Amino acid sequence: MLWRKHTAVPLNRIQHAEVVRGPFERLVRLATLTVYTAGLQNMAVSVRHLSRKVADEMLAQVLALNEDESEDDQIDR
Repeated sequence: MLWRKHTAVPLNRIQHAEVVRGPFERLVRLATLTVYTAGLQNMAVSVRHLSRKVADEMLAQVLALNEDESEDDQIDR
């Protein structure tokens, strides 16, 4: 890969996340994890070419971290 891009998304900006597998991805057993964020710049961050298992594990981790962050926000109020 010639180009690399690193993007960090603060947990409090995550709106939702999903794992998508198009026809080609299903054929080669890959998936794309997309995390949707609040705000105008970089409204979605995608990680492509993951195995289905890794994509599902990452999705679960992102959602768990986001739930933990939401609980912390409610306690602080």
